Amino acid sequence: MFIHVVADNPAKLAVVRAALERQHELTSELLDGPSVQRGQCHALVVNVDLRTFENVAALKKKIASLGHMRKRVFILHQTIYLSIARAYALGATRVLTGPLNQDELLSALADRMGPGAPATAATNNEAGAASVGATAIASMFAAVANGVSIDVEGTKSAGDKITDHIAEKGLSDWLAIVRRHHEGTYQHCLWSRE
Repeated sequence: MFIHVVADNPAKLAVVRAALERQHELTSELLDGPSVQRGQCHALVVNVDLRTFENVAALKKKIASLGHMRKRVFILHQTIYLSIARAYALGATRVLTGPLNQDELLSALADRMGPGAPATAATNNEAGAASVGATAIASMFAAVANGVSIDVEGTKSAGDKITDHIAEKGLSDWLAIVRRHHEGTYQHCLWSRE
């Protein structure tokens, strides 16, 4: 797998490179450094302090220049909700907190479903969970637009299905589903929580 690494200082960059270079092809760059020439990347690993707005703005520009990658793993050295939310808003598919754990990083980058693998029942269930939420939201907007009452019971039922999914699979999994359903809405929702 071809991986691109972005870090906000040379030490952080070296740690991630050391954890990955035996198993993967890498390119890397510093957040405030010049962009490097890179081929088609399959994954991005980010090791940047997201507590500062300057880093978030610089990373947003850097990520925009990279194009789409299926996996975006962010490493955060502190477990701060705002930093985690910012990572997901920047497109993280997985956030690892605390000191870098090589096994955890390799697991986050592992391709559990190889290219061209058939959809599983879990994938179908995810599509169903996203569909329930999308249908409920569309129904509410349609009701408001047409001046009719919102289906409160239907909305509660959709909410129950979504919370059941989150309880079973976790919030990160649900956020990944929302992103796959509509990335723009997903990112807007996370940024608006600040």
